Amino acid sequence: TATDNDTEVIRVADLAISKTDNTSLVLVGDTLVYTITVSNLGPVTARNTTVVDSFPAEIAAVEWTASGTGGAAGFDPTGSGHIIDSLIFLPNGASITYTAWAAIDPATPNNTMLSNTAMVMDSVASDPDMANNSATDDNTMVITDNQPPIITLAPSKCLWPANHKYVNNRNDEFVLSVYDSVDGPIAI
Repeated sequence: TATDNDTEVIRVADLAISKTDNTSLVLVGDTLVYTITVSNLGPVTARNTTVVDSFPAEIAAVEWTASGTGGAAGFDPTGSGHIIDSLIFLPNGASITYTAWAAIDPATPNNTMLSNTAMVMDSVASDPDMANNSATDDNTMVITDNQPPIITLAPSKCLWPANHKYVNNRNDEFVLSVYDSVDGPIAI
């Protein structure tokens, strides 16, 4: 009989993560809701998966929950603060969705852009696509509730700040739109 001792088995699991808060503006002191989804795109089970999400300094407090599908196990169902969830069992096709409620620090300066990155990795399985192992949501601006309205004329004349004027010497028709940066369009 012959024995082959030099064959190495490589476990391949393509882990992926996505993250969104589904908004581009948030008021200081309000709560932002992040959704982080971790998936195993296969072909094998990831047996030692870790999910990490370190929230930015502008987040005063975070509470989160997690739920899994497809046989996902070993993850923490609830937590507070940064997400550091390890020893997760994630079969091919399984996923975990984290929902994080993040309170915006009232001391956050106006017009601060939030940037938050979540990552997934496995210490046993080899991942063939590392490009989908991190996801960043960086399009949310923190604003104070005392922002002046934005006043514009179509097509592209701006009347804000108040010391700017638009003079219509040709008797053109124009549309006046007034937007509150928090509540949206204001009826005129």
